[in-house]
Amino acid sequence: MKLEVSPLELSFDKLLLHRTDSRTLVLRNYTLLPMAWQLSGLDDLVEDFSLSQDNGTIAPRSEFEVTVHFKARQIGSMKKTLRLEVSDPENIVGVVQAENIKISAEVYDVSLSIDMPKGPDGSLEFGTIHVLDNVKKVLTLKNKGLYNIEYSFTLKGAGPRMQNVASHFTVEPQSGLLTASQRGVNVEMLFHPKSEILLKNKPILYCQVIDASSGGGGQAVANIPVRVSAKAEYSKYSIEPASPIDFGAMIKGTKETQTVVLENKGMLGFKFRIRRAPKEASALESKSSVKIKPQTLTFTISGKGHEPQLTVVRPSARSRRGNAVLRFKRLQLGDSETLPLVIRNDGIIPAKFMLLLEDEHAAFFLKGRASALRIFHAGDAEEGSVGNESKPPKKPFFLLPCGQSAEFGVIFKPTLAQHLEGKIHVLVGDTWSVKTLIELVGEGHKDEFTLTGLEEDTQERNAKISVKEDVIDGKRGEAAKVEQGRGKWLIMRVLPLARPGLSPTGLGGLWAW
Repeated sequence: MKLEVSPLELSFDKLLLHRTDSRTLVLRNYTLLPMAWQLSGLDDLVEDFSLSQDNGTIAPRSEFEVTVHFKARQIGSMKKTLRLEVSDPENIVGVVQAENIKISAEVYDVSLSIDMPKGPDGSLEFGTIHVLDNVKKVLTLKNKGLYNIEYSFTLKGAGPRMQNVASHFTVEPQSGLLTASQRGVNVEMLFHPKSEILLKNKPILYCQVIDASSGGGGQAVANIPVRVSAKAEYSKYSIEPASPIDFGAMIKGTKETQTVVLENKGMLGFKFRIRRAPKEASALESKSSVKIKPQTLTFTISGKGHEPQLTVVRPSARSRRGNAVLRFKRLQLGDSETLPLVIRNDGIIPAKFMLLLEDEHAAFFLKGRASALRIFHAGDAEEGSVGNESKPPKKPFFLLPCGQSAEFGVIFKPTLAQHLEGKIHVLVGDTWSVKTLIELVGEGHKDEFTLTGLEEDTQERNAKISVKEDVIDGKRGEAAKVEQGRGKWLIMRVLPLARPGLSPTGLGGLWAW
């Protein structure tokens, strides 16, 4: 009396995380008697494995299929044993056959990291350029998984009115293979606008991740959107007065001057050249019969536009992201420290700028100092204006002459006992400068000491030593708040007052016993 089992080993091979797979177990009864069967051994993995049926009876000369389902819930290899017990239907004889069925599975994940230059909103930032100009950004792809993967980039439209976005961008290489041991692959994205365009944090670039180890040409496992911000515009300007320039009637030998104003109305600087081509002037004859010889008037006006150039002189330290960084000392709650921020105008034109402090926990403050600055615009700031070119802020602007420096005091006063960070954004003209960003780093703490292992006070010690006040030796500037707990411990909290020299016990103004 024996039941045939096939196979005795069930292997789920490699399975991608969160995917499911199934295997079939066949039970065959070649005897003339019915047989009862039961499967056990997966009680501790009920969330990973499940059976279509775990017990039953097989009629004579028949077979039965049991399906084993597996769901990949955690990364790693797994081996388990499924036990099959066979008996007569009435269980009179008891278990007459037992078989161990081995089950194995390997769960893996596909992990791809994309490093890229990000703007304030976290998107791939190209900035603002002229139409028909170009700018290139580099994305670094790295395979962090155990098996090879493939990638493929596609460009999609940004809405019904921006279906031709792909014509303004080029991705190279567009697809490729990333091995598990490879350090990384650089992918270049070129922005070459053919007309005016404005993209603000739009998901137009998609990176499809393909599991190369799944066979059959690979299986797409993810489609990662990459948000892009870019702007292209034509040069915009105005000339006053409008043509023609009329000097009116003039007496011979006198001079008259008129000013031609060329104003840049766009977001970008541009070069210009004004020229009047030589040509023969028409003969003029006055009404008093005085003849004036024909004259030729030729003049050339040329100029060059310049952008403001601000440089952060202090601090000189730079973060790993290449930004200037102010690192404050570790301060106790309630204390403060001031570090200088010095900005210099290295351009050849006066620079209009403003500073905006971004601080989530209100631990950093800005304070102006005496310098060559001049405030020439005031108003209220508008929330959400950082990186938003359509909503320029209305805080006071400063005008810094060429070659001059402006100094500010940055104050750190921690509000929480933790690591604290902030940022100072610089608005140059009407554009947020992605090149000038000051990072603020500090840490607040609250002193707390715990003494353990002190013996319980006896009546004799209580008679000699008593603590009558919570503040000890406050006249010397160091105060300690003493709290008596239960058992053999004492808690002392050091308050943030002036700190004199240490007493023989190691803490000024504290006595231990």
